[in-house]
Amino acid sequence: MITEPSGAFPHQGGLNPLPKQTQQHRWNPDFLEVSHRLKAVQSLGLDFSVYQSWPTLDDYNNILNHFGVCNSRGHPLKCIPTGPKARSRTQRHKTPPYEVQVLEFGLIPTRLQNWHDLCNMLAWCRFPKTKATLNQLQARPHGVARNRYQELMTMFDEGGVIRLYQDLGVAQPQQLQVIHFGHALQEADLVGYQNSDGFSLRMIAPLPDFDINPDYFWIDRQAAQVIASNQLTKQFE
Repeated sequence: MITEPSGAFPHQGGLNPLPKQTQQHRWNPDFLEVSHRLKAVQSLGLDFSVYQSWPTLDDYNNILNHFGVCNSRGHPLKCIPTGPKARSRTQRHKTPPYEVQVLEFGLIPTRLQNWHDLCNMLAWCRFPKTKATLNQLQARPHGVARNRYQELMTMFDEGGVIRLYQDLGVAQPQQLQVIHFGHALQEADLVGYQNSDGFSLRMIAPLPDFDINPDYFWIDRQAAQVIASNQLTKQFE
C-alpha cells in the first residue's frame, strides 16, 4: 500500500477553502445522486427522499445508531450542536477541541443545514474504523499544533481518495476503483465548487471484480491499518 500527494493542496491542512456563501444551501433530498464522489456513501442504502427539509441532529444520530458507529474507545457517536465561536483564549479553553470531544466523549459538534458536516457523518458510517483511527491520532489539547503526520491525516480526512489496483508490481497497474473518502470533496460537488481529488492512498484489491463489487468493510479495515502504521508519510520521506 502506497500513499502519494496529488498537488491539489496549495494550503497546508486541506482542500482549497470553500467560499463562505456556499457553506449552507437549500436541501436536496436526491443529493446522493449528484456526484460520483458520493458512490461510497450511496452504498449505505439510506433513503433521504423521506426528508422534505434538512435532517435534524436526531435524524443524524438515528443513522449513526443504526450503523453502530463508535469512536476508537468504543463509545457510540452522537452529533451535538456546535456552540458559539469563542472570542477569547479563555473561552476556547473551556471547551475541548473538536477531535478531543469525539475521542473522549463520542460527541461530534455538527452544524445543521451544512453539506460538509452531513458528509462527515456519512463518512463515519461508511468508514468507521478509518475515521476512528484518524480521530485518535489527531486529537490534541488546546495550543498544541498539528505535527507533520497529523497534517497529512487532515489532508486525507478532508480530501483523500483510495485508489484500488489489480497489481501494483507491474509497469502500468490497472486501476479498478477510486473511492472518494474525503467529505470536503463531496461537499465541493454539492455546493457547485470545483476541486480536484486530493491525497491518494493506493492499495491492491484482493479480488479482480472490485471495480464492480467493492468490499467497503475490507477497504475500511485496510485504510485504518495504513494510517495506524504511519504509512501515510512514505511518499514524503
